[in-house]
Amino acid sequence: MSLKNKTIYTVLKNNMHNKTSTGLIIGDIILAEDFAPDFQTLQLNNSIYVIVHKNGNYINKITMYNESSGEITLHSLNKEYADFKVHLSDVKEIKKVIEIVERCKKR
Repeated sequence: MSLKNKTIYTVLKNNMHNKTSTGLIIGDIILAEDFAPDFQTLQLNNSIYVIVHKNGNYINKITMYNESSGEITLHSLNKEYADFKVHLSDVKEIKKVIEIVERCKKR
C-alpha cells in the first residue's frame, strides 16, 4: 500500500466512542487519505473524517454543509458530545478515515 497522500493519526478524544466495534477510543491509530469534497454533490454518509482545522484536528462525521454560511456540521458518535459547526475558511484540509491501523488495548 502506498502511503502517498495518506496520514496516520492517533485518536486523542473519546468523542467517536459509542461502545461498538466501529467507534474510536483514545489511543486508536487510524489511517486517513486526502479527500477533496465537492460539498455541492457530497452525499453525507457514514464515513469518518479528519478535519485539519486552524485550532487542531477534529475526528468526526460530517452531517451537513451550509453553502450560504460556508460551514460544515461535525457530529460525534459519543452522545456526550454535541454537534458543532466549523467554517470552511478555517479548515486547512479534510481527510477521510480509511482504516483503523491499530486498536488501543484498553477496550
